[in-house]
Amino acid sequence: MDISSDDLRAARKRARLTIPQAARLTGYAARTLERMEADRVRPSRVLFLLYRGLGDGLADPAFGGWTVRDGALWSPAGVRFEPREIESLPWLWAIRSAILKHDREREKLAHVVPMISARMR
Repeated sequence: MDISSDDLRAARKRARLTIPQAARLTGYAARTLERMEADRVRPSRVLFLLYRGLGDGLADPAFGGWTVRDGALWSPAGVRFEPREIESLPWLWAIRSAILKHDREREKLAHVVPMISARMR
């Protein structure tokens, strides 16, 4: 999914964030954000998804209780997500997915091992 600088700017504005506010929230330098929106630096997909979530998703009842304050994203349980943690979420999700896939494959093969052992006797 390629993100254009216009998409990024529009998502930030829908999230009702100024560039300085977005910089505090995300940990990016304000200058870097300006350069992304001016199409001089490739726009960040993670940043776009964060903006979109803040602008659209947090209004969704499924995100009830999530807030943005003090330069961080807060869960309904009071867990604070720092900007750098938010950036790493796609990587953590990919790792989690790979582990789950590995576990499913191992479960599929779990019945094979006893059958092979029985045949070797």
